[in-house]
Amino acid sequence: MKSTSEIILDSVITLIKTDNISEISMNKIALLSDIGKSTIYEYFSNKEEMIYYAICKMLNDYIERILSCNINQDFKECFYEHVTLGFQIGKECSSFEKIFRNASYFSNYKLEEFIDEAMEKLKLRYNRIAEKGFNEGILNKDRLEASDNYFIAAMIEGVIVNFISKKADMTEQELIDGLYKNVVKIINN
Repeated sequence: MKSTSEIILDSVITLIKTDNISEISMNKIALLSDIGKSTIYEYFSNKEEMIYYAICKMLNDYIERILSCNINQDFKECFYEHVTLGFQIGKECSSFEKIFRNASYFSNYKLEEFIDEAMEKLKLRYNRIAEKGFNEGILNKDRLEASDNYFIAAMIEGVIVNFISKKADMTEQELIDGLYKNVVKIINN
């Protein structure tokens, strides 16, 4: 059975996935969680604190999903699995892009540092995947420049954001195939 604080956070997560953060109100949280506002205040001091903990819970859940992917596949399978999961997570929470852009709104709660830690975990995972590509001879490590990781991550994130915001006129599979082809090309050229 879920604790009261878990029920509240799950309700906030549902609202984050469907509403803009500015549209989330204590009334909506109380209604969705079927818990009185005064009870909610027994667990959280304000709306910003609830949203912060809900975002942290979401990020942790997403990072766990990504890190639980099978790293014992070949490079191409690992790449496809991780990028496909990135698309799934992006579709589940299209408001993440707005959250990242407005992380300073939660400066009292150090959300930017939390996001940075999560991104570092992802970076380490993608480095392990790239290492597979080097070991399998698909990627040329000698051609890799320090800035390539940044541009590759930005390219993947940008494609996912454009897909979610319906700015891409390609299917998800076409975009993933294109990402794979272009990542290989960037590293090998």
